[in-house]
Amino acid sequence: YIAAPIADDVLPLGFLATAFNHLADSHVSTLKQSAMLGATLAKLCERAGAERGRALYAEAKDFDLAALAGGSEAAVELLEGAGVAALDPALTQQVTADKEAASLAAEAATREALCARVDTYVDERLASEGAFAALDKPKEGEKPEAPATAVAAGLWVGNELVGSGLANDLQTRKQLMRAMMRKMLTYAPRTAEGQPCPKTIERGLKRWTSMIQVVSRPDSEQPLDAQAAAHALFEVQGFCSEHGFPEGLLKKIYYALYDADVINESAFAIWKDTDPDAEPTPNKLKALVQANEFLTWLDSATQESGPSDDD
Repeated sequence: YIAAPIADDVLPLGFLATAFNHLADSHVSTLKQSAMLGATLAKLCERAGAERGRALYAEAKDFDLAALAGGSEAAVELLEGAGVAALDPALTQQVTADKEAASLAAEAATREALCARVDTYVDERLASEGAFAALDKPKEGEKPEAPATAVAAGLWVGNELVGSGLANDLQTRKQLMRAMMRKMLTYAPRTAEGQPCPKTIERGLKRWTSMIQVVSRPDSEQPLDAQAAAHALFEVQGFCSEHGFPEGLLKKIYYALYDADVINESAFAIWKDTDPDAEPTPNKLKALVQANEFLTWLDSATQESGPSDDD
């Protein structure tokens, strides 16, 4: 009864703003009032046609559906429920954009909180006595066994990742890989001259392998994530650049990372092939020169052994 006179230009669309006010204090719920409003808009489009309905809706300056429905999201739900979402595509797009922005903001907040917890935890582990001590010599034919503290650290970081819901989020893993690598390089004891010591860095990497691996390989059944792992290499590049590229340091760290099974061939390939202009870490060309011996060795070793399980 209301849609017909609106379609025939007898009543303005703005009439709907007050058409159901008399129901506000009655037994008719707000939900039912919204349903009646949606049904009226649907009938309007049916009688006047979709194009005319959109024109009437757009021209109704005194009609604020979001205010009537109790918010923009509720208004979109009303329109979609009535099958007339095309009346206000801009509102639908805005609500969708707002939801996406809110979701991204919540994800970013969760990521920052996770990284802060992991940062504190890793600081405590790497600052502890013996954090860079050599592993006990293994029996012949066996690999060195990680100490219980390192295994527990890997489990803790893994549980934090899973608990945050970001275990499969590449941005989170990239950020954590960079942070862990930076801390490993920063906490490693220096030489008598105050320079980073490749040997102690290597010992630390081998001791804390499980803690680093869980970031680049959140699921032990899945291959290492080369995209995330490559960011540890960019962090090494940045660290060496800050220290003036001490002779042999970068290639020795790369050897250690590969030997500790923290980084695979694919991650090194990503690091090598990434355009310097596409990644902000400085001095890529100098780093490539420093890493040339290692990369040549890796290439020949890969060709001799064939594709790795992680490729």
